[in-house]
Amino acid sequence: MNFPLFAVFCSYSIFSVAYSFSTIFFNIYIWKHHDNLITLGWFQLCSFLFTFVGFLIGAHLIHRAGSRMNFLGSAVVALILYSSLIWMSFQSLAAIGIAGLLNGLYVGLFFAGLNFYSLWFAEQKQVPRIFSLQYMISGSAQLLTPPLAGWLIYWKGYDLAFLAAVSIVTVQAVFSLATPRVKIPYPFQRRRFFVPVDKNMSWVGFSAASFGFFFAFVNMSLSIFVYLFVQNEWDVGEWNTLFALLSILTYFFLGKSMLKSHHEMIATLGIIFTTVVTVTLLVPAPFIFIIFNAVISVSLPMFWIPSFTRQFDIIHRQVQRSSANPLTTMMELLVYREFTLCLGRLAFFILLMITYTWLNHHALQVIIMVLSFMPAAVYVLSRQAKYDI
Repeated sequence: MNFPLFAVFCSYSIFSVAYSFSTIFFNIYIWKHHDNLITLGWFQLCSFLFTFVGFLIGAHLIHRAGSRMNFLGSAVVALILYSSLIWMSFQSLAAIGIAGLLNGLYVGLFFAGLNFYSLWFAEQKQVPRIFSLQYMISGSAQLLTPPLAGWLIYWKGYDLAFLAAVSIVTVQAVFSLATPRVKIPYPFQRRRFFVPVDKNMSWVGFSAASFGFFFAFVNMSLSIFVYLFVQNEWDVGEWNTLFALLSILTYFFLGKSMLKSHHEMIATLGIIFTTVVTVTLLVPAPFIFIIFNAVISVSLPMFWIPSFTRQFDIIHRQVQRSSANPLTTMMELLVYREFTLCLGRLAFFILLMITYTWLNHHALQVIIMVLSFMPAAVYVLSRQAKYDI
């Protein structure tokens, strides 16, 4: 492995630690300061909106300045975010919105760069090796970061955790300087960022939006709902390590050759288990969320892997069919998919804020009823896209 490629994965390793930390503990931090789901929904709404904005900016940076600027820009935004969390008070809605903006930008910029590097390496026939390495890195971060961060917060508080994050992201910025500087030479057709090129990409978008809606709830469940049950960050971290281990084992077994010919059956079982455990959240017992997260850790990959694979197979075939530059077309389609994911996430948090504003105690029932349709929608809608394009 040459040094620029080594630098990419060092940057990704450090980012995975910071991303795992922010995904779980930012929600808890805001909850402890405001004790309000609407305020938490506002933070997530801003965060997911600007994840897409960051992804969009990242695509243009790759075209104009080169891919290195994505990683470096992401690290700089993360430094601003964690430094401001240490020195500033985030009591007002405007301040929380700014925190969400910064969080979204640093995530979106990084994933735009990472997805591009993955495509670039795929052009060099290294895709199996690259994606295997990415999975090992993200899985390790999900196993190790939650208990270590939870322990640090439990004993030393959030300020020291944010200071540790500043140190970690500084190292990410240093490695970012050594990543390859690769540019997409041809300009994008901006319309394709927001409008599907054909009916197949429409189905890909609907499936991605359904997953974005459902997974926005899962992210909250892994953090704030577990915290409401255990009441301290250390235990939250330990539970999340268990959930991550269950997911990793599920991905491992689903990759076994004897299961590859049974994807339809496995996906159907995953949809059934996910739908049933989602409906059980109507039972007013905090421990139900622990059961939900444990089951979801296994059942979600069962239908998401074939759906995800289908989406990217369609995108790959669109690139093959296009007469434009392959990397340009691929990036346009990836931005469109990210756009639809963003719409799904935003729809969830808008629904969350509206229902808790107007329905109060009945809000959770309404949200769960809508959520229960999403697992089937993710898989069924992805299957509507046809390969014969």
